[in-house]
Amino acid sequence: MEKTFKPALTEMVASFIFVATAAGVVCANAMTRGEVSWVGIALANCFVFTALLAFTTHVSGGHINPAVTLGHLAA
Repeated sequence: MEKTFKPALTEMVASFIFVATAAGVVCANAMTRGEVSWVGIALANCFVFTALLAFTTHVSGGHINPAVTLGHLAA
């Protein structure tokens, strides 16, 4: 149980953080009428994804994508 629960929880939390951050940056761009810009949105997503990879790779493989995780589990 511990062998599958911890990686699954890690992937779930990492996916949530990534999606929430991506949506939050887009909302921040809309609220500031484009001050963040598309470059800022891309950089924010890049930095968050890189940080999440660094923090989750040793626990769950760092997929950060439920489809990839399920495919890996099925294989």
